[in-house]
Amino acid sequence: MIPKWSKILTTALVVVLLSTSWALLCEVCKLQALPENVGARSNLLQPQAFLPLVLNNSLSSDALPLCRLGVDQVNRPPDAYPYKDISRLRVGWYFNWGTSANPAKPGGIKYAQSVFVKQWKWDNGLVLYHRDAPYAQPYTYTISPSISQIQQIALSNPGSLWLIGNEIERRDWGSYPGQGQQEILPELYAVAYHEIYRAIKEVDPTAKVANGSIIVPTPLRLEYMTRMWNEYLRLYGEPMPVDVWQIHVYLGPEKRNSWGIDIPAGIDAEVGMFYFGEGDPRNILVNKDFSYVPGLVRAFRSWMKERGQQDKPLFITEFGVSMPDWVLPGEFTWEKIRDEYLYPGLEFMLNERDPELGYPADDYRLVQSVWWWSLDGDGGEYEGNRFYQAFNSNLFWSGIGPPTHSPYPMGLTPLGNYWIDYVSGLPQDVNLHPLSVVADPFVFSDGRPVTVTLRIRVSNSGNISVTRPFSVTLYDTDIGQEISSFWVSNLEGCGDVTEAFITWSNVAPGAHFIKIRVDPGNVIPETKEEDNDLNSLLLIATSQVYIPVIMKGR
Repeated sequence: MIPKWSKILTTALVVVLLSTSWALLCEVCKLQALPENVGARSNLLQPQAFLPLVLNNSLSSDALPLCRLGVDQVNRPPDAYPYKDISRLRVGWYFNWGTSANPAKPGGIKYAQSVFVKQWKWDNGLVLYHRDAPYAQPYTYTISPSISQIQQIALSNPGSLWLIGNEIERRDWGSYPGQGQQEILPELYAVAYHEIYRAIKEVDPTAKVANGSIIVPTPLRLEYMTRMWNEYLRLYGEPMPVDVWQIHVYLGPEKRNSWGIDIPAGIDAEVGMFYFGEGDPRNILVNKDFSYVPGLVRAFRSWMKERGQQDKPLFITEFGVSMPDWVLPGEFTWEKIRDEYLYPGLEFMLNERDPELGYPADDYRLVQSVWWWSLDGDGGEYEGNRFYQAFNSNLFWSGIGPPTHSPYPMGLTPLGNYWIDYVSGLPQDVNLHPLSVVADPFVFSDGRPVTVTLRIRVSNSGNISVTRPFSVTLYDTDIGQEISSFWVSNLEGCGDVTEAFITWSNVAPGAHFIKIRVDPGNVIPETKEEDNDLNSLLLIATSQVYIPVIMKGR
């Protein structure tokens, strides 16, 4: 589902944001006045001049999509736009808050499936959207598409990424479709996730399933996530099985029943982060204040680590600036978004590493993929000949035109060109390296030689896939002899992992030094070749040591 804003309704200059991709909202019946220094709305149909961008490092014709980049499609699928422009974005992912049995994939761009999940409310009958109505009793939810349809799509699109819910903690701000996201209490979401996860994996074990996104990982929203996690563990006796963790990063005031991102469903609080007081312009300006972002990402990575989830990828599936410039004229221009949010955001998301928090398979990067809001979200409203765009940050004009969209013809926006200017300089890289080798299961010997099964994991921390086969070899370094090898035919980037099992027979008891070497034939050109080896110690023990437990009072 793709939410929209309404137009500004008062001469007192109030922001009525009936929705955004991140629910930066204001209720029509309880408008919040903007500070006195907020200027009047600009006339977006007045002549504007943009100097052409001349790119010194324009992409070559063989530039590939990068798995670290994605976009959020609002109006048209990527193949509706000129391929020469779409390909220059270099995005490896897109999604549109829906599902598809046959999604467009121009140039190899991947499509992420997204399942709608929402809790029912009760207002003289079951309703999906209502700000004030209580939840229906007993608690129940709806899923779209149906479980059977989800399974059909999964069967026809094996290996897909599935996003189970969108901004699931966001409380409704109205009583009609489009006036809410996918509100559901954290405990009930645990039940819904379990049902959908099992249904997908039943027909496609290769599918990757992601949690429902939250708007931003503030302390209140991490409390929501913790309740969800704990309830899953309580109900099913095991940690919530998540292949990919996803969040959004949108900055707006957390204040109950006010414009902004509100208080999460089920959380007993009145105010959280990013609320600076009534009428304070920082409530608006924070939307492009990148200085908060690194701490928020680290906070979520810390939350993951505390639950044994560090060894999982993190996707930020919506990231951008939603405030249109007419709200505070001059503060949300293309250039300010570029300099204050887009460029520092890409620099951080693509490169930041932390051995204590990051994903080991991706060279300890904090973020594996970041998707920009938006590809083409240029909807809005007209007053006479004036157009007021609902959201900012679109890389394309959709070309849909009046009365519901911008008047500009289909094509790149200035920000789209700024995006291309940045990503055109990103190198395509592959980096293969062995992650681990362990005996699986652990083996003991009664003094005689044994057969050992070794589980070997290899990853690619580059930003493109490896599509040529390469080998992985296991050596006994004590005698300088190859034990066995296997071939990998394809390995995606951004920390994608493959694993294989090697059987080693007639292994004597004691310590054995072994080595894994990835691509010993140097078939694959890599950014770094020096990390292709992993040395390890394999111990075949002949006895087990039991430590006595001393209990108080015994």
